[in-house]
Amino acid sequence: MLNLDATDLKLLAIVAKDGRISQADLAVSLGLTNTPCAARLRKLEQAGVITGYSANIDNRQICEHAQILMAVKLESHTMDDFKAFESEVMQRSAVQDCWAVGGGLDYIMRVCAKSVADYQAWIDMLLAKDIRLERYHTYVITKHIKGSSFSDFLQSMHKLT
Repeated sequence: MLNLDATDLKLLAIVAKDGRISQADLAVSLGLTNTPCAARLRKLEQAGVITGYSANIDNRQICEHAQILMAVKLESHTMDDFKAFESEVMQRSAVQDCWAVGGGLDYIMRVCAKSVADYQAWIDMLLAKDIRLERYHTYVITKHIKGSSFSDFLQSMHKLT
């Protein structure tokens, strides 16, 4: 883990909020000249702290779709079963996010489909594969309440609110 100082954290917060900020404006915001600002940014990129730059797209503006959270439990917990399931998930573009979790479940996934009916057809296809799926629970997302930002992450590392 990289040792980050307050200036590095401020740089990350600024870039996380505005990935299109010019290097000159970033340097001014940090109270640095361009060269040390560029060096810090490059250090964070090369260390893998900054993994890329992207735009936030509101998918609802593009087309109607359903987002579903899917909780998954596998039949058994062998390394081969985990690998088989994870390999299948990696091949499925419908799976937007997948997390391995501890507790009574094995995975939580966020799945995107044109409709709930299309999601069910996707599930039927998945169940036909030999990926040792014991059971799953479906939770249709009806409304997005809160997303997180890097600033939220930083605050949560100092105190839980």
